Amino acid sequence: MNVLTDDELRTYLRLYPEPVKELRWDENWWRIGVIDINKKHPQYRAGFGSAILPSTRFVLEPFEIDQLIACAIILLTGGKIPHHFAGWVPASRGAEARRWVETLNNAIQLVLPPPAVARTDEHIAALRFESGSENAPDAPFGFETIELTESGALAYQRQRQDPRTSIVGHVDPARFQEVVRALLTTTFPTPPQARFAPGASVVRITAMPSEQKVSVSYFEALRMDGYRDVVRELSKLVEGLRDSREDILAAWKFSAEPTAAPV
Repeated sequence: MNVLTDDELRTYLRLYPEPVKELRWDENWWRIGVIDINKKHPQYRAGFGSAILPSTRFVLEPFEIDQLIACAIILLTGGKIPHHFAGWVPASRGAEARRWVETLNNAIQLVLPPPAVARTDEHIAALRFESGSENAPDAPFGFETIELTESGALAYQRQRQDPRTSIVGHVDPARFQEVVRALLTTTFPTPPQARFAPGASVVRITAMPSEQKVSVSYFEALRMDGYRDVVRELSKLVEGLRDSREDILAAWKFSAEPTAAPV
């Protein structure tokens, strides 16, 4: 069964009328057409960054469209967006393209963590989500931490220099499980990125009881399958607690418990 329909192929050929001429690379990336594969971390770029999964791989798909006999180079992601078109080569260069695909698939395997550590504990009992900074001028909300457990227990804390705000309560345990399922579609705890741009909004996700953790740029996370859902959902919950957003808290079925006065 073909990955792309004839109509999809015609669209891609209009967008990318020139064939892929070569497999390129530098110190950090492999490049094939419009797809980049990170050499050091399980991440690819197809206009935006996404995590490489154990099922991610390149394939060749022969086609004949409007008298053009060629092969499409396709990345099968294993994620929510199932595939990306990397480019195409004429059929006469099919053997060369197969060598490129083999090289890239070997490179993908090299950046994936070994199966024994590809996932954190099978059972995640709690998550901690941290964002912001206590003193940084570009962190207007200070340092915020939220902890969620599988039973729905919640603890939120916000610290901005001396003032501290704490909230405890309960949320729907099903929402916690949704976040965990999204996290387990990523390569957590293997970091999806190693460097952060100056001033980047970095968040940290910690799974318990293992204490395995990962740091990721907020905006990069929103471009990555799996991490997108985790960071978006937990950031939204933090916003709801910070700003008393009833619509957000109602969606999580939040109920508060009495706490001591802020110190």
